Amino acid sequence: MGGSIKTETLNIPWLDEVLAEIPEDTNTYVSIYELADIFDVHVETIRRYIMKIGINPALRNGSDTGRRTMYVTEDEAKEITRRRLKEGYVIKRGK
Repeated sequence: MGGSIKTETLNIPWLDEVLAEIPEDTNTYVSIYELADIFDVHVETIRRYIMKIGINPALRNGSDTGRRTMYVTEDEAKEITRRRLKEGYVIKRGK
């Protein structure tokens, strides 16, 4: 967030200062749809798996659709992938 909101049109002088105090979100996010595609499973299957291992996906607006979608951080996606591979699941390679 920090500074990403345009406040000039709001004409609230102190708002820029408050927004500047909010740290930028530097995480890279992976949608659960992408993870489902990697493992060639239904999105509900990967969502249940993620919740089962104690990761709570965040709801964010999708960059391509604008609709609210569940996302995990890139680090969480790597951990999910490591666990799935260790458990014997295979990843889909290529199209």
